[in-house]
Amino acid sequence: MQRVLRLRKPIGLAPVEAICVQCKRVFKVPITLLSRSQNAITSLQQQFDRHECKREDTAPTSQARAERGLL
Repeated sequence: MQRVLRLRKPIGLAPVEAICVQCKRVFKVPITLLSRSQNAITSLQQQFDRHECKREDTAPTSQARAERGLL
């Protein structure tokens, strides 16, 4: 599955938040960048590009956690 960044929660034309569709990680715009929508979008894209996507369906199962003594 390809990683996709979805913009959400706009204030005017500037998005305040975005989410990685694959791993559900949320990215937020620093308040100092909200005055210009392009700066907000650039910030979100940079955060998305830097993150390592950890898909929810690759999380260890209960059995695997128990075997590692994590339960």
